[in-house]
Amino acid sequence: MNKTKRVGLSTIAAFAMAACTFATLGMANGISANAEAVEPTPAAEGWYIVGNGAGSLSESSWTDYVPAFKLDGAAGRVGTFTYENLSLYEGDAFKLLYANGEWAYPNDSGWTADVTGQFSNLATNIDGYFVNGGLGNIQVTEAGEGIYDLTLTVSATGISLAYERTGSVVPIEQEKMYVVGSLQNYEDCNWPGAVDVATCCPAMTLNKVTGKWSVRLELMEGDIFKVYNLVNNAYFPSGVNNDCVIEEEGNYLVEYETKAPSFTVTNVETGDVVYPVAS
Repeated sequence: MNKTKRVGLSTIAAFAMAACTFATLGMANGISANAEAVEPTPAAEGWYIVGNGAGSLSESSWTDYVPAFKLDGAAGRVGTFTYENLSLYEGDAFKLLYANGEWAYPNDSGWTADVTGQFSNLATNIDGYFVNGGLGNIQVTEAGEGIYDLTLTVSATGISLAYERTGSVVPIEQEKMYVVGSLQNYEDCNWPGAVDVATCCPAMTLNKVTGKWSVRLELMEGDIFKVYNLVNNAYFPSGVNNDCVIEEEGNYLVEYETKAPSFTVTNVETGDVVYPVAS
């Protein structure tokens, strides 16, 4: 993950900080010595769904084990585990992680195989409901939208994830695109988790004829950013070490096309495409 003048959160959001339009929530007044002691939160244990999305996964997280997303099953890593009524929309992404008392942090290549149920562990994908969304994430296709029951089978030697689509989802608005990151001319903007994206970062506009989202921005050398879907909390491109970095001050056209998908940044004055970088 690239370092910027502020904390970079481009792939896995860090702990939430106060949004730029909100008052900071903290402990400025301290805690009374007479206050009742707070019991520590029990350490998570078991298999959990982690991810982001417009359906059920809007309540999930890439940085925490959310109790509502724990799979049912016996204690321990090995066994059969189930989760019912997971609503998924196109672009939603997730994987399954085994919690052994503490958060398992990934490296740049993702989580290790012994604690992960991911795209490569799908028992079948003959319907084409899912694709590899990067780092092994299970990402939903347009054909894959629906409500699912999941069955995770874990043995001492392998992991298998089966699914059954049990219903359809109600159509919803699935995209609200923004430019997010460290932008010198847009000082309130930052990476999601650090700010309220809708009020702090440049919004993109959808051309319904071309199917492209776009915005023109005055950018400075050293600006670093991606595009971000506020509906399902997804970045494009996903992954790490692939942010757009501006090398020359100027007026730029930022475009994102859903179906391709593609993300391009063009210097309006020169016509040069500066992202993606030509190989």
